[in-house]
Amino acid sequence: DKIKGSVTVWYEDTAAGGKIYFGHMWSNWGMELGGYYLGKYDVEFGGSKIAESEAMAVTVSGVYATDIGAGFTFHGKLGIAFTQFEIDCLALCGSGTPPLQDTKMTGLSGIWTLGLGAKFTQNLLARFEYEHIGSFHSAVSTTEFKESYDMVTLSLQFNF
Repeated sequence: DKIKGSVTVWYEDTAAGGKIYFGHMWSNWGMELGGYYLGKYDVEFGGSKIAESEAMAVTVSGVYATDIGAGFTFHGKLGIAFTQFEIDCLALCGSGTPPLQDTKMTGLSGIWTLGLGAKFTQNLLARFEYEHIGSFHSAVSTTEFKESYDMVTLSLQFNF
C-alpha cells in the first residue's frame, strides 16, 4: 500500500505500454524524438476500483551508439521528457482527504536509457533497453505527487 495524504490506496506497479521513435544519426551521435504510452493503472481503495490513471510522454534525446562486435551494438540516450499523467475518478468522487477528483497534470523531466542492439541486417535491428523517466507529476485534488518510471523495452528498429 502507498500512503497518499491520509488516504491509503493501492495501485499497480506494472502495465503494458508502447512507444514509437524517430531519429537521425551522424556517425555515432544522433537525436531521437519519442512518443510513449506508459499504460493505464487501476487505483483501488478498500478492495474496490475507484479510479484509473494513465501516463504518457514525448521525449527529445541525444543518442550515442557504437558497434561492439559480432553484430551487436551499445547505445545510450540522455534527454528531456514532456510528461502527462491523468486520473479519472470512477467511484467515491469528491470524497476522502484530499478529495478524489479527475485530474490531468503535465510536467518536464529527464530521461536516460542504456541499451543493446542485435543487427539482423544492415537496416534491421532489435533493441533491448532499460529506460528511466525521472518524475511524472500527478495529483489527487490539490495534493501533488512525483513518481519515476522505469521501463524495460524490446523493439525493432528500421534504418533507412
